[in-house]
Amino acid sequence: MGKIFAIGGGSFQKEEYHWMEEMALASCGKENISVLFLPCASYDDQGYGKRMKKHLRKMGCSVEVLRLFHTKKAIQEIHMMMKEADVIYLGAGNMKVLKDKLIEIQADEILKELFFKENKILIGNSAGANVFFSYAYSDWKEDGSFCIEEGFHLVKGIFNPHAQDEKRKGILEAAKPYDLSVYNCKDNGMLVIEDTGKISAYLEGKEISLESLYFLEK
Repeated sequence: MGKIFAIGGGSFQKEEYHWMEEMALASCGKENISVLFLPCASYDDQGYGKRMKKHLRKMGCSVEVLRLFHTKKAIQEIHMMMKEADVIYLGAGNMKVLKDKLIEIQADEILKELFFKENKILIGNSAGANVFFSYAYSDWKEDGSFCIEEGFHLVKGIFNPHAQDEKRKGILEAAKPYDLSVYNCKDNGMLVIEDTGKISAYLEGKEISLESLYFLEK
């Protein structure tokens, strides 16, 4: 069964956030899990990639970091790397940067294939999670303003990461033209989406009602 683990935010360097990745990796149902990590949303930040590689190795994974802005690999080779990995992990950063690069190398279609047909595990943190949804509430613009940005439509709805941030309450007005559920996902929170369409929500390691994500506290 294909699954998406959409993380609302938080640093992998803090132990209290590790439960999200642990849950995602456990869903593979195997040992010696291979992870392909893409730090593309952070403009291929090399330090980010190295730290994530070390972190995931401590969890018992074999890890490949693919820097899409720097690689000399052909598109077909990149696609093969994605298909051969047990887990694809899209890092945090700028949603538009990530989205445009993935479209450029036709990786958006590969992600759909992996999720719906190949039973793969996809993980995304913040901007990395945004692209999985129909739309996301994103601050990718240079001035830091928020907008509704279209994603790849693997999951129907609008994703709002870091939902505890006061600035993100603008989603309530911005989402009105869209007839879609809004998923307000806080740091240390996560949505788990199965390829059947079932969605579960978690916060601080505990399952919560999905309906609680439709609204922001006043």
